[in-house]
Amino acid sequence: MAKSDGGNKGAGALVIVVLILIAVVVKFWYIFAAAAAIGLLVFATSKMIKAHDARRAVERAQHTALLERCEQENTAYNQDPESYFRRFEGDLGL
Repeated sequence: MAKSDGGNKGAGALVIVVLILIAVVVKFWYIFAAAAAIGLLVFATSKMIKAHDARRAVERAQHTALLERCEQENTAYNQDPESYFRRFEGDLGL
């Protein structure tokens, strides 16, 4: 019978601990809600930062490609302006 009494004492202690834990959560619910809100805010902010970084990388790549094309066009113009403009005669209506 000593074993069953010890088991009941352990179960009783566990029930008391659970009740204390529930009382703390009920009494201080706003702290847990604030912690959850802060966690959600940090998560959302990190997702927005990652999306922004990805968009900026795409914009940088497009900008670099555009600058390279402009350099090529500028080089073609500097080499021979007349033949450069002749390429566009149909487009410009000349």
